[in-house]
Amino acid sequence: MCPFSSTNNFMAQKQTRVEFLNTVRGFTQARIIHVATKYDLFDTIPEGGLNSKELSKLLDFKPGPSETLCNALVSLGLLKKHKTFFSLTSFSKEYLVSTSKNYLGFLIKHLSDMMEGYIHLDETLKTGKPLKTLTSITKNKDYAKDFTLTMHTISSYLSPQFSKLLDLSTSQNLIDIGGGPGTYSIQLCKDNPKLHATILDLPSVLSVTKKIIRQYQLTDRIQCLPLDYSKDPIPHDYDVALLSNIIHIEGPEANNNLIQKVYNALSHRGMIIIQDYVLNDDLTEPLDGALFAISMLLYTDKGRCYSFKEIQNWLHSAGFKKITEIKPRAPRRASLIYAHKF
Repeated sequence: MCPFSSTNNFMAQKQTRVEFLNTVRGFTQARIIHVATKYDLFDTIPEGGLNSKELSKLLDFKPGPSETLCNALVSLGLLKKHKTFFSLTSFSKEYLVSTSKNYLGFLIKHLSDMMEGYIHLDETLKTGKPLKTLTSITKNKDYAKDFTLTMHTISSYLSPQFSKLLDLSTSQNLIDIGGGPGTYSIQLCKDNPKLHATILDLPSVLSVTKKIIRQYQLTDRIQCLPLDYSKDPIPHDYDVALLSNIIHIEGPEANNNLIQKVYNALSHRGMIIIQDYVLNDDLTEPLDGALFAISMLLYTDKGRCYSFKEIQNWLHSAGFKKITEIKPRAPRRASLIYAHKF
């Protein structure tokens, strides 16, 4: 059988030659957007627009190259052009202007930073070592702030659907382990009036988390606890434990130990919720998860994406029962797995 004959194979079944080459060239479009966002180009252009010479002065670019960049952004649908004037499109106003509630700039800047790792992918493949680890770089206060805001951008879009999939109406205490910006805890508390949450993470992260919680006026129901879940004991007697986008950071042994710690910390009728990319047994699908595993190769010591069977084995080993997976449905790209102590 031809190795590319599988009906599930992305390259064989979902791409023509032209589409494949567009994928290979995709870095050009991404890099144009990265640079425009880095220099706050979309914030610089006022409502009435700006000519290319004025824009180049404000950005400290040369006039000719600046116009070439803006022409490309017009082609990408992110700017409009009338003679020598450039103005924002409705899309760029909503997603690329920093004062918009739907601003994607933190995510774009994060992806731009990640490109550095992908440039050095061959080195990681040869040495087996990451370029740098998420654990080390989030100890940097400035990076931790940007990274946490990036995660909040992503989670704000996904958390309403996430919350609808769970019935926590009778739950009172949730512990959000490595909860980052606390976005999922915030949404769960908004949707479940009886619920209180504790977010565990590093101090550099929680300094941002506290500000986000205040924005949602939930300081009376959500508290932050500085803690390293990989080293420190997890507080006991919570009804629900949430591990959202955590297990892909860690290796198999660390995840097995963490899930056992969670089991021991939960109340006797407690529940664990895991949100993460979940792959098939061959670790090749879905595409998003298989590609994300490369990012973990570049930015963690032992992290990767796991199959349901692997996660199920950790849960069984810890003592959890009634293990259930809810597969991704747009816009979610990650699975939900939940299990009970009873």
